[in-house]
Amino acid sequence: MSISAEQTNTLQQTPQTKKQMLNYINVFRGFAILAIVAIHTLLFSHNTSFQSAISAELLGSGSVFFVFISGFLFQHLAYKFEYQTYLSKKWNNVICPYLITSIPGIINIMYFCNPVDNPYHEFNKGIQVFLFYCTGYYHNLPTWFIPMMAVFFILAPVLLFLEKKGLLFKSIPLLLLMTLLVQRPDGNSPYIAACSFLHFLSVYVTGMYFAANKDKIDLSNKALFLMSALFVLLSAVSVYNIMAETYIHLSTFSKLVLALIIMALLKRYDSFIQSKTFINKTFDILAKYSFGIFFVHYYVNVLLDRAFFKKYIMLYAPTGTEINLGIIATVSMRLVSVTAISLLILYIAKTILLKLNIKNTRMFLGI
Repeated sequence: MSISAEQTNTLQQTPQTKKQMLNYINVFRGFAILAIVAIHTLLFSHNTSFQSAISAELLGSGSVFFVFISGFLFQHLAYKFEYQTYLSKKWNNVICPYLITSIPGIINIMYFCNPVDNPYHEFNKGIQVFLFYCTGYYHNLPTWFIPMMAVFFILAPVLLFLEKKGLLFKSIPLLLLMTLLVQRPDGNSPYIAACSFLHFLSVYVTGMYFAANKDKIDLSNKALFLMSALFVLLSAVSVYNIMAETYIHLSTFSKLVLALIIMALLKRYDSFIQSKTFINKTFDILAKYSFGIFFVHYYVNVLLDRAFFKKYIMLYAPTGTEINLGIIATVSMRLVSVTAISLLILYIAKTILLKLNIKNTRMFLGI
């Protein structure tokens, strides 16, 4: 997750002047982290019933939003791109907090979990740690995202070169085909970073395209009905495929269309949202803390499940269990609780680091 608050507060005219803040992207970033937390807190079950397939499709693949926003902001800041500086910032602001916040999860899975939960338990400790960091999956589920983003960081000059040559955006149809052919890999795949990169490349480049052609966002508003119909169609096919347990599903495509719809609406109603101080401020806080929430929320989620929610939610219920208002209320409470506790943990940790005279808290927490 390479999105930071300073990226959002960027420029619009020349490299010499500071760009106006893109508030609609900032709000989108706050919404996106809620979508990430939701997929880990609101899912009702892991079975293939119709209700679980619906919840999996509607809540799943929230990472598409962050890939899209990452591509958008990367292109938006391309005017000042310098590779060495770029890599240095990504190391400090993305990789370092990933390495540090992964430590509790790695210790837990290596020393306190059943070996069956550790796909690398047959290797020596050093190799296990290396594999956990390279896959970013079993020790802290959402962080598979970081090894994939590292590939984007390394190949950033290639993407900009192709964009300047006028080739990158023309390749979007082929990249969408690659997204269909290269499905998201399993977490224990040694190729998870490379395959995820290939799968999500079309989403990232589409984000770059809209950053380079911001007028197209306004045009998207005129096609909202058609885009909404396409989203419903893709989601319906994806739900069918989930229930049929087929290999190919279309969740990434449906969420990409949804990302375009959300961005278009947020830009259209940007002035209205800014006039609602409480709403705008809430999403601003979520946006600023999004990276940190991404790293810690799954730990909070697991601990809350063990302490309380496991007894009440369908995630652990047998196939065929009916959803009722009590279950919906419980999972909704879990979403609010995980988000609020994650924010509190991050605020306290950042305050402590600042009192220890550690100014670059982003290097430790992502915020």
